[in-house]
Amino acid sequence: MTAIPTNSTIDSLGLSVAQKSTASTQGELGQDDFLLLMTTQLRNQDPTQPMDNGAFLGQLAQFSTVSGIQEMQAGFADLANSLYTNQALLGSSLVGRKVLIPATTVTLAEQGTIQGQLPADAGPDTRIRILDAAGQPVRTLAPTRTENGMSFTWDGLDANGERLAPGDYRVETVGTARNYAPGIALEMEVSSVSLGRTGQALRLNLANGQSVELTQVQQIR
Repeated sequence: MTAIPTNSTIDSLGLSVAQKSTASTQGELGQDDFLLLMTTQLRNQDPTQPMDNGAFLGQLAQFSTVSGIQEMQAGFADLANSLYTNQALLGSSLVGRKVLIPATTVTLAEQGTIQGQLPADAGPDTRIRILDAAGQPVRTLAPTRTENGMSFTWDGLDANGERLAPGDYRVETVGTARNYAPGIALEMEVSSVSLGRTGQALRLNLANGQSVELTQVQQIR
């Protein structure tokens, strides 16, 4: 049986949780209070002028409505907790994995390589150009056609075969029509995951310091 993640287990999985604000429930009337008010009204009514049947049925209907709303709210709360738990489990499974996300900047590690992908409709003359922090081209690559589009791998070497220094590099496409620039998806490693509040998307914290939403991921490797 899978255990529901607690704060300690979430921390151990490399996850962080956004703080939730809690509102005070003081001054709110619940189901028991409503029932007490109705029975007190019946107990203290004038015997010579009892409550009208229509009014009594109306209060019963209100009581049923309040009860139904509270049950529905409890059901939504259970659903939200279940989704939050599933989100935590999904996040923990992504830590240490590599994902493809739309990007034009990538961090080259020591002795590292960079992999990326282009959409299937990229033209056959499309090339990948790598630029350093100063904006100077250091390498041009010809992507390979695959079933899912076009892929490329940069080994971290410049055009002369020399190993380049670790750091940030920009990736762009060249050789395409002026009115079309195919989107580039780059492979990056997930270092940790941030769990947002209810209704907010799971955020992936990447090894290069960037943070993206899970919805931006095109592929998990």
